Amino acid sequence: MVLQKGEVVGLYIAAQGQRPKEGLRRAAMNPVDYVLAVAGFGLMGDRYYLNRLLGSYSKTARIPDIFRQVTFMGMEDFEAGVLEMSGRMDIRETRRNIITRGIDYRELKKKTIRIVSDSRTRRFAGFLTEEECTPCNIPDDGKLGFKEAFGSEWRGGVRAQVTKTGLVEMGYQVLVMDRKPGIITDAQQ
Repeated sequence: MVLQKGEVVGLYIAAQGQRPKEGLRRAAMNPVDYVLAVAGFGLMGDRYYLNRLLGSYSKTARIPDIFRQVTFMGMEDFEAGVLEMSGRMDIRETRRNIITRGIDYRELKKKTIRIVSDSRTRRFAGFLTEEECTPCNIPDDGKLGFKEAFGSEWRGGVRAQVTKTGLVEMGYQVLVMDRKPGIITDAQQ
């Protein structure tokens, strides 16, 4: 059963993360029109893909790194956070991968998300949400009130793991399902 329905309005990946001890600096989040989500690995081309060799994780998470393959954030939450900060901010500064419109991420833990080209398709990218994605220190640099604005009401979005390989593209539908990921039958379409 579909609990919520929205759409992908932003996709961002960064080629490498921040590892100051190794001389690497924070890579910019680059917008893309589409990306392949690979089960067990993350978004192809992102810093956390391939066992997260090029990324560095926030220490605030309560789950193992392997489940931190992708981040989701609602555009409505971003807009509310910026309004609360009384400032301006580019959504790329949040360091989130998939931006959606129409999905309420509050308390969206252990839910299945499907991203599909349309509701009739059997092909989809599958995700399992893991936990709230609280703001890390990187976006907070020079942004007065960022942590307060995005650290409440799940505005920072959610962390998720990729459970089914599939294409994610701008404008695709986002479906929050009321069940665990698994084999899809014709009756469940």
